[in-house]
Amino acid sequence: MAKYSNLIPLELKTGRHTFSPSHMGQVILYSFIMTDKYVNYKSCGGYLLYLKDEAKTEHIQTNHNVFRDLILLRNRFVRYFDRLGVAIDERNKKDLIMKGPETLNAERICSKCEHNLDCSLIYRCFDQNLYDNPNDSHFSSTVTSHLKGREMEFFSNMLELLEIEKQFCMSSEKLIDFWNYRSEECEKSGIGLCKMKIKHKDDRIIVFQRNPKATMLPEELFTIDNDLKINLTLLEERRAVISEELINSTKTFEIYGNFCRQLCIVIGQIESFSDDQKEITIRLEKDATMLNPQAVYRIDFLKNINNRPMLINFSNLLRLMYDGDDADNARARELREIIIHGRVPKSNQNGYKFGSYNQLYNSPTLSQLNIQQKRCILGILKTKCSLLFGSPGSGKTQTIVSLVQILVEYGYSVLVTSYTHNAVDNILMKLVRFNDENDKKVDFVRMGQPRRINPKLLKYSDHDRTKKWLETENIIALNHFYSTIPVVAATCLAVFNHPLFQKRTFDFCIIDEASQVFLCTSLGPLFNCHNFVLVGDQKQLPPVVQSSYARQNGLDESLFSRLLNTSGKQDIGHYDDDFDNDEFDVGNKDSNHQSNKSSSYGQSIRIFPLFIQYRMNSVIMQVANKLTYGNKLKCANKQVETISLLDYLLSNDKCHILEEYQSSFISKIISPNLNDSVVFLDTTSIPLAFETYDNDNGEFNILPQQQQQQQRSQNNDTNDHSSPSNDNTKSSFVINLFEAKLILHVVQTLLLIYGNKNDATNFNTDNIGIISPFRRQVNKIRELFGQQFLEQNHLEINTVDQYQGRDKDVIIYSCVKSRNSNCSSVETNDSNQTPIIDSELLKDERRLNVAVTRAKRKLIIIGNCHTLNRYLPFRNLFNVLDEEQIVPLIDFNDFNDIVS
Repeated sequence: MAKYSNLIPLELKTGRHTFSPSHMGQVILYSFIMTDKYVNYKSCGGYLLYLKDEAKTEHIQTNHNVFRDLILLRNRFVRYFDRLGVAIDERNKKDLIMKGPETLNAERICSKCEHNLDCSLIYRCFDQNLYDNPNDSHFSSTVTSHLKGREMEFFSNMLELLEIEKQFCMSSEKLIDFWNYRSEECEKSGIGLCKMKIKHKDDRIIVFQRNPKATMLPEELFTIDNDLKINLTLLEERRAVISEELINSTKTFEIYGNFCRQLCIVIGQIESFSDDQKEITIRLEKDATMLNPQAVYRIDFLKNINNRPMLINFSNLLRLMYDGDDADNARARELREIIIHGRVPKSNQNGYKFGSYNQLYNSPTLSQLNIQQKRCILGILKTKCSLLFGSPGSGKTQTIVSLVQILVEYGYSVLVTSYTHNAVDNILMKLVRFNDENDKKVDFVRMGQPRRINPKLLKYSDHDRTKKWLETENIIALNHFYSTIPVVAATCLAVFNHPLFQKRTFDFCIIDEASQVFLCTSLGPLFNCHNFVLVGDQKQLPPVVQSSYARQNGLDESLFSRLLNTSGKQDIGHYDDDFDNDEFDVGNKDSNHQSNKSSSYGQSIRIFPLFIQYRMNSVIMQVANKLTYGNKLKCANKQVETISLLDYLLSNDKCHILEEYQSSFISKIISPNLNDSVVFLDTTSIPLAFETYDNDNGEFNILPQQQQQQQRSQNNDTNDHSSPSNDNTKSSFVINLFEAKLILHVVQTLLLIYGNKNDATNFNTDNIGIISPFRRQVNKIRELFGQQFLEQNHLEINTVDQYQGRDKDVIIYSCVKSRNSNCSSVETNDSNQTPIIDSELLKDERRLNVAVTRAKRKLIIIGNCHTLNRYLPFRNLFNVLDEEQIVPLIDFNDFNDIVS
């Protein structure tokens, strides 16, 4: 008998025992899959076990005829899903997205199907037969009768865009069947390693090195192709597939159908590479005992692609279309009214009791807040659906924390969410500080995987707080904890599948950074609450959408922006001064007075803006005001208004060094004067300051070289997945070496003048942020500073998108795009002249707004005015800046040292 004779599949079912053909078919499929996966394994069927009521088990024999029919059925269905790489336009997009097999249209079967709603919705929205025969009776019309035309249109458009985005992400990640390529080719392309042997393994940690018998291959990894450049740090934490390699791949490919003797034995995560680049350490997801120490392996790197968020979006969208009598379906109807029709139920008042608003306004909990923050909280407390518009540096997080404190104090439960783990943790860190400083504690639990949670918050995680009950199997205590804890914090995606959120509805839900969250992602938390407040700023970056088609057709519209648009208040930054008075009429008044005004805002969302900011000095704030916020921003106090680098200069007595640079081009850049807080360095006159294109794209492609070039020529989207764009491929690879070297020089000079190694509280690299809209430029700047310097000093260099929500004393912004005035703006055949290629990254006014509003004391922008004048946001910037703030660089001798 074969080695794996005792290895058989076991299918568990939690429903009643039926032993239906579909259930038995599953077991047969698993059995044959195992035949394909395990060498010398002979299929002997499997077991089907039903757990409900009295357990029933039956051995299911394999049947080649049944298996053949299952494969034929699979082949029939799979063609509807194999649509990657097909062009999307107005003529074929509906067929591309939702073309599927004919519906059964059998009431007896369909009425009992758990998927009858989603099936009916897709049929009603996309099936061509319905358009050809609109009067034909169909079961789907009964299932979807509760939905109005506008709701069907919303579902159709949203589903279409989500599917397009999903397909685009999958195709752009080059999900090629790596097993159909030689491992040597994969290593030459930088997406895998060939001829690897196990050097050491311990539980789930395993170290691989090159097979000593592979004498034709170098010991150093990724050196088969001398022209290949690999940044090994980009590979760390990437998942990898470990497969047993064929010894003679050419001869045995025809036998096995691929270049793996045993495909995907185990999957792991890359831990590190050795210093000499001869070894790779991988942490396995399963025990390492299944790996034969004598075998030769290949390691293939998986792309960091995760379909789970998109699947959650699909589920949330479908849930929004539910109908029925239970509370969940009633909530779906209410949310459809709010989201699709823009109608807030009843008077938009929640009826919750908080006593005297006058008492709340002067309560110790709100004593540290400014008047706008207080009025926002008081308005939110009595409102069913509201938006909190938080401009940069306006204290959104502190306002959220104070809101949570008030709600818990009055006995209400709160769900705190955001799209990112960092945003959730930032709120909780402030909440922890509040607990440490006050006798009244706010009890909370942080949901999520421990590795995703800030280490300082691990003791508040559900993993730590429920461990004792899980170990003792005390389900009653566990249920009591989850049902009574007043504050639960989780990401929007984590809300989807935790059992807690299937049983509990919170009084309030707060979604932070809501303007950056997919609309469908926002729906998950809203199903678990009675009242909600969305916190965001539509003037900053929207949700990241990779597909330009999906982005241009509205997928990047967050729920925050949609509700602003439907209320007619999308330009909130340009409202008249009396807007504040109209919305903020709750201070110093009692609750009875407020109830009398309910009719004045009964059918629209309530919006509470924060414009008093604590980040930027007056000069930087003035630029943000004129560019984006219609002069609504105000400095919180005199200290914020006048903050500058002068504070650091006075504390370290280096004025004499500053005087040495008075005649240099860099004098305004390093000036501590408040009036010099914003400087634009114009590189138009510098011949060495023009952009170039980096062919080392840093991506890993399994395709042969010729196919890689062909694929790159067809790709119209940037490889910077941290930011949405629609750049030409050349624009994706753009760098500006002069700007990068100039930044290095500026940072060194700033540290020389303002730094103090003997005083950790003084100016250092932690006070500087370097940003660019282009990922390639970020990598080039990091390369110039060097890995050792970056490890020893906390200098953050990142894309604009990654800096949203952050701030630094000094922000240096590299615009990169720079061509001379005679250069054409269209493609040319002259290989010596590289044309300007429009960049969507530079066309987005929100991205420029984020860059400007990250700085507290000094904002330095480096770019070519002539080139950047082609982009509307920068034209507006140049109109805003004073003549003294634009410093034209000329060919000083200083630059010879910089670029050498």
